Amino acid sequence: MNIEAFTKAYGESRNGCNGFIRHQSARQFAYSDGVQECAEAGIYWLLDIIATELPPVFRNSAEVQNMVSIYVRAKGCRAEIRAEFEEGIVAWRRKIDFTDLPDGEWVFLMVDEGAGPSPYRMILLSEN
Repeated sequence: MNIEAFTKAYGESRNGCNGFIRHQSARQFAYSDGVQECAEAGIYWLLDIIATELPPVFRNSAEVQNMVSIYVRAKGCRAEIRAEFEEGIVAWRRKIDFTDLPDGEWVFLMVDEGAGPSPYRMILLSEN
């Protein structure tokens, strides 16, 4: 992982996003150009997990939800990914036994637009 490139892409001040890239195998999932820059630094694994495991969380939610906050907390080569529909209410969680993600908490947003070829979209907080 290129930590310098990741932290630069993640922390860059943005005014929205310029477009979305559809996930290669989970075609219902797309991510912003800012997330793409982070992925190029070495977090494609995170996109794969989110693309395949979070859409069913949206579909199976008892309440109508159109946005989820994704928290990735990394420490000592391990990580935990959790999704919260509302602050403090964890809708989904996954532990990662090994990662080269830098220590810290990294936050992303995912929305369910409900229609179209890629209804699930992931963005950086700075693109909101």
